[in-house]
Amino acid sequence: PSVERPEDCLQFLRRGRVTLVTRCGVLLNGPSPQRRLDLIQAGAREILDFPAPDALLLARARSLLREAETFRELERRRQATLKFGFSDVRAAYATLSTLSWVAERGNRIDPPDLGSGRSWKIVQATVSDALSPVNPTEKPSAYVLDWRGSDPQSPIRKALPELRARTHSRHSGIMALYADDDTDAAIQALDSGATEVVAASVSGRETGLKISRLLKTMAVEDALRRSAETSMQLAVTDPLTGLFNRRYAEAYLLDLLADRKAEEYFAVMIADIDHFKLINDRYGHAVGDQVLQAVAERLRAEMRAVDLVARYGGEEFLIILSESNLLQAKRAANRVRQRIGREPVELRDGRGIDVTMSIGVCLGSPGDMRRPRRAQRKQNFGLVNSEISSLLERADSALYTAKAKGRNRVRVAPNAASAA
Repeated sequence: PSVERPEDCLQFLRRGRVTLVTRCGVLLNGPSPQRRLDLIQAGAREILDFPAPDALLLARARSLLREAETFRELERRRQATLKFGFSDVRAAYATLSTLSWVAERGNRIDPPDLGSGRSWKIVQATVSDALSPVNPTEKPSAYVLDWRGSDPQSPIRKALPELRARTHSRHSGIMALYADDDTDAAIQALDSGATEVVAASVSGRETGLKISRLLKTMAVEDALRRSAETSMQLAVTDPLTGLFNRRYAEAYLLDLLADRKAEEYFAVMIADIDHFKLINDRYGHAVGDQVLQAVAERLRAEMRAVDLVARYGGEEFLIILSESNLLQAKRAANRVRQRIGREPVELRDGRGIDVTMSIGVCLGSPGDMRRPRRAQRKQNFGLVNSEISSLLERADSALYTAKAKGRNRVRVAPNAASAA
C-alpha cells in the first residue's frame, strides 16, 4: 500500500504486524560498530540512523512486509499439506552454500573482509553470468549485487528485476551493496525485489552476518517450498505407478467440464486388467505390483501429452482424452489394448506374464452436458459432480459389457454413439 505522510508510517507498519521501536535496534542514532553487530546477532533486521529518510524507511517497510507475506503463504501451504496427513518439514542438513558476488565487468570491486567462520563460499560473477548461468540447476544460494560506483541505468542495476523474473533465481536471496551517499540506490533495490540492502560503510563483519542470515532465511523458505510441492505431488499421485490418482483425475474432469467450449468433445475411458485377481493369487501381490507398474508405463507411453492417465483404483485405470471424437477415442482405446497385450510383462526374475485389458469408452458431448461457467463452479458443484458420476457410470457400464463379452476388447457406452 502507498503511504504519503511520514506520520502514517507507524500505522502502516503496525497494520502489517511489523513493530517499530526507536530504542531497541530498529531505529537508532549512530550506534557503535560493536553495538550494531550485537543488534544484528540479536535479530534486528535493519539499523538506520535517526531520523531516517522517509522514502528509505517506507521502502524497507514494504520489503519486510513482502517477506512476511511470503512466509505466511508458505506456512499456509505447509498447513494445507498437513491436512492431507503428510509429515512436517524436516530440518535440512547444513551444507556449504555458494554466494554469487556480481559486479559489472570493468568495474569489479573486491568484496570486503566478511569475517571468519563462514559456512558459505564466494564465487565472483558478471551480470551475464548471473542472468544466464551455464548450468541453471547449479544455482548459487544467494546473490550480492555490488552497486558501489554504478549509476541508476547501469546493467547491474537492471539485473535485479531480471533476476527476480528468471526461473533459476526468482526465489533466491538478493542483497544489494550501495554507496553511502546513494540512498536512492537502496530504495531502488528494495522496490525492485532485493531481500537485503547494505551500505558500503557498514563493516565487513556486519555484512557477513547479514549474508549468513540471508542464507539461513532462504534455506528455510526453500525447505518450506519443497515440502509443500512434494506433499502436494504426493497428494495427487499414486505411489505405486507414479500416475495421477483418482482424486486428481476427478478434479481434472471437473475443470474440463467447466472450461471446455460448447463444440468440444472429449472421451473418458475406464481400463481394467483382465483376470488380475488370478495373477495375485497365483504369483503373489509383489508380482501383481510389478504388473501394475508395467501396465501404467505402457499406458503412459501410448497416450498423448495432453491426455490424462490415472490409476482409478485396484487394477482399474482412468484415461481422459481432451478434444477427442468417438472415432478417435475408439482408435486410441484399441491401440492401448493392443499395446498391453502385444508382449508379456517381464518380471524382475526374468519370467513373463501375458496380460490383457478390457476398456469401456464414454464420449462427453455438448448435447448431453450442461457446462457451468468457472465463476459459477462453487454454486454448481453438485451439478458438475453428478455429470462426472454420469460419465464414469457410462464408461464403467461399457467396461462391464466388454468383460461380459469375453474380455480383451473395447466397448463404447450406447448413448455415446448417438452423441457422435
